[in-house]
This record gives sequence, structure tokens and C-alpha cells, in this order.
Amino acid sequence: MNDIKEAGQLRPANFATHRVLNQAAPAVDFNAFEEDVVLRAAVARDAPWAAGRCAALGALVGNEQVQNLARLVNRYAPELKTHDRFGNRIDWVEFHPSWHELMGFAWRHEVHSLASTARETHRHYARAVLSYLWNQIEQGTGCPTGQTYAAHAGLAAEPCLQIWAKKAAGTEYDFSRREVAEKSAVVIGYAMTEKQGGSDLRQTQTSAVFSHDEAYHGAIAHWYELTGHKWFCSVPQSDGFFTLAKVNGEVTCFFLPRTLPGGGFNRFFIQRLQEWRRTSIAW
Repeated sequence: MNDIKEAGQLRPANFATHRVLNQAAPAVDFNAFEEDVVLRAAVARDAPWAAGRCAALGALVGNEQVQNLARLVNRYAPELKTHDRFGNRIDWVEFHPSWHELMGFAWRHEVHSLASTARETHRHYARAVLSYLWNQIEQGTGCPTGQTYAAHAGLAAEPCLQIWAKKAAGTEYDFSRREVAEKSAVVIGYAMTEKQGGSDLRQTQTSAVFSHDEAYHGAIAHWYELTGHKWFCSVPQSDGFFTLAKVNGEVTCFFLPRTLPGGGFNRFFIQRLQEWRRTSIAW
């Protein structure tokens, strides 16, 4: 038994088993845009002005540190905090720091906003390419980027929501409960689906009753009181939400800010985060 040694005398070589063969090398240190021949040609044809932006984001796809952020995001699930340590209702969602790092990257690279800020042709096409590249990094953060992009047109169409349209195009990610006027950028969510409806939005049971007209960031806003329970809320920690409710029996769309002027919180209650991150809310 000459191969038995006292503890502490074994060399690392004693634990070697075999050479690892027939395994793919780590998919790092590449550019997902520059090495995608078809995508690169499509951008050169229809939006050549965006090639530099696409290449910069494509480099993040192959960045090992960014890939590790995506791994951590999916390793550590978000946690719902209904109350603070003093017993105050806060309805907040806490994320691993890697989530915020990724969101910062997405916002700086204009994944959510390029179509709103660019003046060149095919700007929506160019933003779609950024979204395609971003979703190769982490798909969960692809939801708020897509929703904020989609919200801009609706926000810009309403005089009282012009400030929201401006902040939805901001590129400095800001994860806080501050009111929209105090933020550099905002994230927009959607709360549409109800238990009895699924994708059939005609089955919406949330009701809306007119409350009053009041100035809101330089224009008159029509304020309604909504009562209902949504079964699915995308990105429940967002700064504001598009949602559906019935007025006199007809479904219409509303915008609900989380934080009101003066710093108070709207009556928007997160009931739970479901196991696969579907969210139940009520107001």
C-alpha cells in the first residue's frame, strides 16, 4: 500500500482522472453581430447608420463577465417585499444586483429607446436588431426593454404624459421609487390579463369610475379610480403601467403611475410572485 500517504501530503496530480475530450469550448470572446453574416448584411442594407451600435452590443453577448451576470440573474429569483421593516406597505420587488447591472447595460445601449430617439430611416428596424442581440444575453431583461419601447408612442400621444415619453427614452437606468419628474429614465410595465380572461381581453372585469380632472405635469389629466385584480403583470416593479378596465361596460386602456406627485404611492398592491414569475396584483 505504498500509494497511501498521510493527510496533507497528497499532490493535486493524485486527484486527476482523465483528459476532457470532445467538449465544446466556452462560447466567449466573440461578437454576436460581427460574426452573424446574415444580420450584418441586413443592417448594412437597411440601417447602416446603426452598425456601430449593433457591434457594440454584439460584443456584450460574447463577454464572459456579462454572461455571468445573466447566470446570476437566473440563479437568484426576485423576492416580493410587501412591507418594510416598520410595517409600512411598500409592494416592492428586490432583485439580485446582477439584474440591475444588466438593465443598466440595456438602457445605455438604447435597446428600449433607439426607435424613439434616432432620426435616421428604419429606426424601428435598427432597434429590433438591438433587441435580437440583447435577448441572446438574457431574456428576462428583454421584457422591460420591449415594453418600454412599445409604450413610447402611447405616452407621447397624451399631453399629460409627455414627461413619461421623455423619461421612457432615457438611457440612464434608475431603479427607485421616485416620482417620474425626479428620475433620469423610467421602466414601463403592462397589467392586462385576468384569471377568467386569459388572452380574451373582452372578459376584463376590472372597472374604472371617473374621479376628477386635475393638472398633471403641465396638462389636464382625467383621473379614474380602478378596482380589480390582474392575474398577470409584466415587470411589477416598473414605474408605470398600461392596464385595461371597463368604463360603462366597454374596455379601455389606462396608464397607472406607481408614484404620485408629492411622493405618495398609488394604490397598486402586489399580491404574490408566482413560482414562474407570473404576478398577481390588485388595486
